[in-house]
Amino acid sequence: MKASATSPSISRGSVAIDDAPSSIHEISEANSIIRPVADYKDIRVCHARLGNLSLPAIKRLQNAVRGIQVQAKSPLTCTCATCIMGKMFGKPFQPSEDKAMTRCLQLNYSDVIGPMQTETMCAYRYINMFTDDHSRYTEVSFMKAKSGAAAKSKEYVAKVEK
Repeated sequence: MKASATSPSISRGSVAIDDAPSSIHEISEANSIIRPVADYKDIRVCHARLGNLSLPAIKRLQNAVRGIQVQAKSPLTCTCATCIMGKMFGKPFQPSEDKAMTRCLQLNYSDVIGPMQTETMCAYRYINMFTDDHSRYTEVSFMKAKSGAAAKSKEYVAKVEK
């Protein structure tokens, strides 16, 4: 079946659409009668669906977005479990005096990273990082094999002891 230029029906295979708009005026008229899927009269429903957005922001949003209508006497604060947990905070840990390092090489951290998918131009595939706890001096060295980590550790200690 072919669609004619004067007919508003459009067909594709065996499916025919007879109520397709034929002008831009009809399209804009069709968009003006779109109704929201649900009325958000309860601000708590809107709050949950918008990812726990603050209630004052939702009230401001109803002026900018079509379809959100919140009751005039809505609460100003939220008491949902997610918001309460999000507002909780823990006290910071107090630094302990006995763990403070007083000299270099007293405590060091080391980490071997790899193998990397892409080699460097010199065929290195592993990275070895050393960090001194006292000075926060960090050094990065590259290795071709993971077995070279012990030798790199000795080089690092010798370099820092100088």
